[in-house]
Amino acid sequence: MTHLESGKRLADRYLLQQRLGDGGHAEVWAALDTRDGRQVALKFLHGASCPTEDCWHVLQHEAAMSQRLEHPGVLRVESPERDGDLVFLPMERAAGGDVRALRGAPWRQVLPVLLQVAHILEHAHSRGVVHRDIKPGNVLFGADGAVLVTDFGTAARTGSTLALADGSPFSASPQQLAGQAATTSDDVYGLGALAYELLSRYPPYYPEFDVARAQHEMPAPLAAAHPAPPQLLAFVMAMLEREPQRRPDLREVIDFFTQCLHAQSGLRDSGAAVVVPEIQPQAEPLAEAPRTARGMRLVAVGLIAAAVAAVLLFMLMPEPTAPEEIIAPAPAASAPQASPPEAKAPPAQENAARPTVEQELAAGAAAMAASQPAVARAAFDRALLLDPENAAARAGIAAAAKLSQLLDVYSAGMRAETAGDISAAKTRYAAALGLQRDFAPAQAGMARVLAVDRARAFESALAQGASALAVGRVDAAEAQYQKAAALGGVDARVKEGQERITEIRRSERNARDMARGAELESLEKWSEALEHYREVVARDDNLRFAADGLARSLRRAELDRELQDYLDRPGRLIAPAVRAAAQRALARGEATTAPAARLGGQLRDLRARLEQLAVKARVQISSDNSTTVSVATVGDLGVFTQRDVELPPGEYAIIGRREGYRDVRRELNITPGQRQASVTVQCTERI
Repeated sequence: MTHLESGKRLADRYLLQQRLGDGGHAEVWAALDTRDGRQVALKFLHGASCPTEDCWHVLQHEAAMSQRLEHPGVLRVESPERDGDLVFLPMERAAGGDVRALRGAPWRQVLPVLLQVAHILEHAHSRGVVHRDIKPGNVLFGADGAVLVTDFGTAARTGSTLALADGSPFSASPQQLAGQAATTSDDVYGLGALAYELLSRYPPYYPEFDVARAQHEMPAPLAAAHPAPPQLLAFVMAMLEREPQRRPDLREVIDFFTQCLHAQSGLRDSGAAVVVPEIQPQAEPLAEAPRTARGMRLVAVGLIAAAVAAVLLFMLMPEPTAPEEIIAPAPAASAPQASPPEAKAPPAQENAARPTVEQELAAGAAAMAASQPAVARAAFDRALLLDPENAAARAGIAAAAKLSQLLDVYSAGMRAETAGDISAAKTRYAAALGLQRDFAPAQAGMARVLAVDRARAFESALAQGASALAVGRVDAAEAQYQKAAALGGVDARVKEGQERITEIRRSERNARDMARGAELESLEKWSEALEHYREVVARDDNLRFAADGLARSLRRAELDRELQDYLDRPGRLIAPAVRAAAQRALARGEATTAPAARLGGQLRDLRARLEQLAVKARVQISSDNSTTVSVATVGDLGVFTQRDVELPPGEYAIIGRREGYRDVRRELNITPGQRQASVTVQCTERI
């Protein structure tokens, strides 16, 4: 994917400003819509998540799902757009952040947000849309504080099994994890997981989430970070039931949350919890027909609603005066207070009802084993009240504090990882491992973020390599693909990129070799050209330019040597056979297309030489009219006193014979260009 940076302009419209978030599959940027002059957010899917065309389809799906809904609590999105290899989804910009800031907040702050989310989901369900990814990062706040639900990329039509994108496993129902068709109960589970995380600060199954475990086990009982109504905690756990028919439906969730909020409105702002009497199931006659699961759930919800109504009645009663308020038990060191005899329980019964130090220590140890430091701290505190000098209780309190710190640091790492801030996640996980080196969740988290970091570096190297190749920066591309190979091992994209670079390198080398050969030929350095082409053919005998260049250079080198030899030894041209061969060489040279300087000079000089050889000299031969004269290669000339003959340049032997006289021999050398010569041939020496 093309590198994103502040100031980059996309689709000739959007000006990137800053990255708002970077999750596992996507990143979101703040941008200015220069056409409309408004602030927007742009969502980009990571290239590692899907190819460009698949990303386009995912964003189209998200836009289509969102645009089916007409609720002010659904973040407005537009149709996806393209800019080169980038595809992105323009959307409304939520200025208030997301609900991760509410992790561990009191239930009175959390419940109104959950209620708004429930109303938004109810509207989506009425349009046949199931969100299926209700996590803190997908619940935002507008500038006015209104709740906005976003990211319908994982949404599906009710009953559909099609999922173009994967959501967070932390908020996925067991059915969703198993790939079953989408139902509204998936969102009830997701909303329950959101409530669990906001109330306790940690998601279900924290700190060791496992898909198989989530499909077959219930999460640990919800332990809120602040006092909360037990019935609210139980209701949230009911939303997380593994079987969908055991979960309340969304309307029941809305009604229950609404009743809880109405009940708490009459309380003083003291932080006290709403106390709702426990609902005890009543025995039913064995002969009664079994109820359906749906009927049982309705009865349970009805009982919970009745309990909340009882709270309302309790809160509307006049507040008791001070003397009637319940007084806290006096410290153990105070003098015992007298009590009415009838109110005093038998000693055995009183001792049986009061937890022992050992029981509190055991409860604390169990809470520590379940990674619930707040519950453990409370148990150890109670043990210390019973035995102020108990060393195990003091050690437990210290261990709970350390575990709480460890879980807080680990939780910060997990939140950073979920948000895509890998650098912060590594820092947090490292800090957690510094507190406890063998803390398995932090070890697993560190392994995950290192893998993500490596994967991102791998994808970045691939993207930079492809970009460098696109603009012809082969050296830079080769370095990036080598880096990707070191990070990602065997990958088809790395292999493809490296093969392209190899081909480019081969083409570049061939181009250089072709240019070098052409240069040597143009300079008529045929010996060097021959050596060059032979080296290229030895490297790759399939290169046509090299084979043709080699053959051409061989012919021209031979012609060059032959022509130069005629010019260097022009006397050879006197011989008719040599002169005929020179004429043929001259014809071959003249047939060469656009002869270069050296060849042209050779042809010109040889042509002049041959033309000179064609001009005959006038030779005057004098004799005594008694000697028979003959010229080798010409024949007998007879006897005469004087005779003129025309002879071409060359070396001639003129013989004279006379009966009774010794033969005479005269040598005559006619040079090219010589116009005349004379010689006397007479036999004068008697035998």
